[in-house]
Amino acid sequence: MTMVDIITLVFLAAIALALFFPTPSACLKAEALEGLKERYDFATPIKSEMIEAVNYLEVVIDRQVAKASGILAFDALMLTVVTIFYAAQENDLVASADGMRLVWLIMVAFLGSGSICLVLFRVNIPAKSVLESFERELESSANHIFARSGHLERAVRLSLLGTCGIAAWVTWLLLIRPLVA
Repeated sequence: MTMVDIITLVFLAAIALALFFPTPSACLKAEALEGLKERYDFATPIKSEMIEAVNYLEVVIDRQVAKASGILAFDALMLTVVTIFYAAQENDLVASADGMRLVWLIMVAFLGSGSICLVLFRVNIPAKSVLESFERELESSANHIFARSGHLERAVRLSLLGTCGIAAWVTWLLLIRPLVA
């Protein structure tokens, strides 16, 4: 088993952990929903409180969309860096099958992160039954926000993994490989 095989296995395991390890938002969901119910009286809702609660949730959703667009731009920039660096090394060992495997793993991390961010731009239109009561509408919106938070967490993890992959790849190319050769 070569060093590249070991790196590939570690990177694939890290991608799996980034995608399937529970996010903090999933663990805090029940506690946050309880806090929302305490803050806004669902039993006897007052119109001003209802508007305030909906505005609060809309601000949270807007922040999530803004974060997703920032992550998407970062991923695109990092993919460009990988492509340019790879093109500069075209006749070198990097162009070998092993080097190409590492580049593809890095790209998979960034493309996965970008894909998750694109999913966050979907619009959530609740069903009529959800809109029948203030409590159901707020709970539905809160559930939607927590689902988005989990997706954002996974996107950030994949972006960080891709960035670490670039750092490891460049370190291998510039520092370690010349010493070994």
